[in-house]
This record gives sequence, C-alpha cells and structure tokens, in this order.
Amino acid sequence: MGKGGEMSQSEINGNFGKEVRSERERSGISLRRLASLLDMSPSYLSKLERGLVAPPSDKFIESMSEILNIDRDHLMASAGKVSSDIVGKIIKNPKIAHKIRDDGY
Repeated sequence: MGKGGEMSQSEINGNFGKEVRSERERSGISLRRLASLLDMSPSYLSKLERGLVAPPSDKFIESMSEILNIDRDHLMASAGKVSSDIVGKIIKNPKIAHKIRDDGY
C-alpha cells in the first residue's frame, strides 16, 4: 500500500484480476465465453485476470457484473473505481464524503 493506505496501480490490477477470475470460475463461464460476451479478446481478458493490465472502463466492469451476477459496486471498488451514479450523489451533496471520512470507512 502507498501513502495514506492507498493501493498502488499494480495492487489494484492484481486484486481486480483475481476477483474477475474467481467470479468467472464460480459462475462456470470459460474465459473465452466471457471474453466473447464482453466483446473483448481472450488474450486481453487473460492479461486482465493476471493483473498485467489496468481494469477496463466502467462500461465493461458493469457488463462483467451483470454477466457474472455480482454486485456492480463491489467489482468497481476492486478496480479502484466508484460508479458514476455514486460520484454524482457526492457532487450534489458533499456532506456524504465527509460522512464517509468521519465514520472511518
């Protein structure tokens, strides 16, 4: 972990990749099938699962969560991201960010 408990990009890549692989295997979907459903190459998905590339766009992460039937926010967080609807709520009400910090989340 970096300064202030922040994760490095390589740690995020690895955590996200492990999460995707674990959920894909749990779902019984082959790597090639998931890649096809996501319209991405199997080699890219393999690199993603091994933590060799950064997590994909929010669109792909949301599609993955739907296909694998897992919580979108959980998968986004493992990618070091926050869903745009959550960001929008924080922008509209900055007190939410203070509440998160103050409650020690």
